[in-house]
Amino acid sequence: MKWNKNNVLLRYNNDFLIANRDLNAWIIISDEVHKIICNYAKSLNKDAFLELYEKEDKEYLQSVISNMIKIKLLVDNEEERIVNSVSLSLTNGCNLNCIHCCMDANNSKVRYEKQVDYWLDIIDELSTNREIEEVTVTGGEPVLKKDFKKISCYLKEKLNCKLLLLTNGTLLDDEVIGWITGVYDSISISLDGGDKILTDFIRGHGVFEKVIQTVVKLKEKGFENISLSAILPNSIDCEEQFQKLCDELEVGCQVRPLSYMGRASENYISLKSIFDNYVHENKLEIADVYDNYEVANLSSCGMASRKMATFDPYGNIYPCNLFQENGMEISYHNGKTFYSENVENVISFKGTICEDCPVNVFCWSCLSDFNNIKNDSKQIEEKCKQKKKKLMFEIWGVTD
Repeated sequence: MKWNKNNVLLRYNNDFLIANRDLNAWIIISDEVHKIICNYAKSLNKDAFLELYEKEDKEYLQSVISNMIKIKLLVDNEEERIVNSVSLSLTNGCNLNCIHCCMDANNSKVRYEKQVDYWLDIIDELSTNREIEEVTVTGGEPVLKKDFKKISCYLKEKLNCKLLLLTNGTLLDDEVIGWITGVYDSISISLDGGDKILTDFIRGHGVFEKVIQTVVKLKEKGFENISLSAILPNSIDCEEQFQKLCDELEVGCQVRPLSYMGRASENYISLKSIFDNYVHENKLEIADVYDNYEVANLSSCGMASRKMATFDPYGNIYPCNLFQENGMEISYHNGKTFYSENVENVISFKGTICEDCPVNVFCWSCLSDFNNIKNDSKQIEEKCKQKKKKLMFEIWGVTD
């Protein structure tokens, strides 16, 4: 019996919080008990070790140890972290020029991208990993990729898992719809607005109508597993409007946070102005993004669990779609990912104001959000003002 090497350890005053991110479970014990459990984990004769304590203390320790085993804080053998979710970013090319695109998708570097044989080799390698549950095909706009159909059909042939297509939906003509509905299990279409006005601002003129037409055509083919996703202004009314549209179309609804990377970073001021003006001109209600936040949950970030991998168009591998940047490359071999020091530092908040925070793993549901502002003390402090007090009460019972 030993400590799970993937445990998260937080400390506040004389107490320790030990957590299993994968199970969204944790336990809080005193410093004294933590030391005892550490010695227990090292002991060769576990039963004899517990016999050193009086009956009441022994029963308490047995209860703590039992709970720790249940949530896999203490394990006999380390579980291998096998990748179960993969993204294939086939191209950075795109037919749109959305001002908030975190990938800065454009056609300037398409000539440097890996071609079909590379992707078929990647699929062959992935086919040896029986733990993969889903593969997401994305971009850029993946439909633009030369041999998109061949790559997609090879995925279907070689992998026994869920296949998800992320697309802007504007290039799904009758011919494409005719075959992708037999290959992909679900299709997610980015829209970014519950009406034509907002969508045109963000994605370009005519996109809203084109996406609606695509959804209708997919449904006419009997394909039902469709969702629309959107990055919206911080408004309750906007979210309700988008939800209403999705309900009317009978599709799934996903509101995504804005990631300030790529063009979103470059266009931050104009993007904020568009969102603020839209809310003001339509007299919409501003949302408090923290009001309904379920604080007592560990970060569910797949990157932190080491069970995700993203293959980009140029032969690089990253821990997540939102970490496709220099210095965040990882390696993949036999179903496992191997992280660089830079990636490990993001997961542990190392070298930042958040490193020693007793609630850090509860605060950041997406580590990309943290990575984007980790060096901006003002934004970090603003997040702390809005969340830390609530988290400290929820997790540690601190009221001041």
